[in-house]
Amino acid sequence: MVIDVEFSLAAEPVLCRRVAQMTANRVGRSIYWALTEVCTGRDASFNPGRDAVQGVRQGRYLVQPRPQSWSDPERWSKPDGE
Repeated sequence: MVIDVEFSLAAEPVLCRRVAQMTANRVGRSIYWALTEVCTGRDASFNPGRDAVQGVRQGRYLVQPRPQSWSDPERWSKPDGE
């Protein structure tokens, strides 16, 4: 359910520039971070979607790319010396 919300919000037209720069996956993860942050200390009835999208759009919540080493699992999945 949360992933559906992340990607639905990441698909908002106001975020198309961010998606083009970052990829939909990173924007979705950024939305998750923004949702977590804007909900902290708020009542359960608070609707964070607009604030989260605005925060990502303005660059306040942007997940950084993963290190290149994460793309090469053979670098970290084999013990040294093998």
